[in-house]
Amino acid sequence: MGKLVSYAIVLIIGILIYNNFFGSETEKQQSKEVFQKTKDLGLEIRDLIKQERANYDDGKYSKIVNKVKTLIGKSDELNSKYSKKLDEIDEIQEELGAEQRKKARNSSSYNEKTEEELKRQLEDLLNELSNNLK
Repeated sequence: MGKLVSYAIVLIIGILIYNNFFGSETEKQQSKEVFQKTKDLGLEIRDLIKQERANYDDGKYSKIVNKVKTLIGKSDELNSKYSKKLDEIDEIQEELGAEQRKKARNSSSYNEKTEEELKRQLEDLLNELSNNLK
């Protein structure tokens, strides 16, 4: 969709340039009007940006900027908190998987108590995480 819009814009600009140099008098006049209006629009946008920049510098948007910064800080804090919990869950799952593979191979190093303890730890962490999200 983006490429289609880009192609359309390039085509329109090409037609305007062609009409400006090789078109009839009315086409040349229309092209000049479009170019002038485009120039005027660009100048208006520039003026608007300058005005809003001055408003920003004067503190017009400071309340909302501070709120956004606070939300981002809380989001980073939550990501850090839950990231640690998720890492713990991954580690326990890996250990549990290794213990279950030992069991499947009838390995002498398999320990049923270790497997049960890992399951309990995993369940506790999942419950804790679930409760924190409520």
